[in-house]
Amino acid sequence: MYLRLCDLCEYGYELDQINDYQRIFWLIYNFNGETGNGGVEQFLYNCHDQVDITLQTLQNVHLENSTRYLAESKEICPEKIEMYSNDEITEKLNQKDDTYYDESEKECNAFLLQYLKENKEHFMKES
Repeated sequence: MYLRLCDLCEYGYELDQINDYQRIFWLIYNFNGETGNGGVEQFLYNCHDQVDITLQTLQNVHLENSTRYLAESKEICPEKIEMYSNDEITEKLNQKDDTYYDESEKECNAFLLQYLKENKEHFMKES
């Protein structure tokens, strides 16, 4: 599903090309995938233009742990910086990642599975 949506929205550059249900799914899946792959520092760097909309989406769907994790990470690194260019920021973000793997990743995975089941009709059309 994620790859299909990536094609439709140009990997997040054209989020207006997918419907609201698909956008919610894509933003949370992308956030979960980026942070799961390289930590929140990777998400903040690779998806800097989507941080605010992702944070708002996490908050809107009541993913409390994930909202707190991203909001606190954004406070640590509010500007886009080159990944691993600041040892102090990297260390602080790595400490946040420990929380992510314990709480938020499970929260996002459970949400995504349930969300897709409950809203499958909104994923059958292209937008």
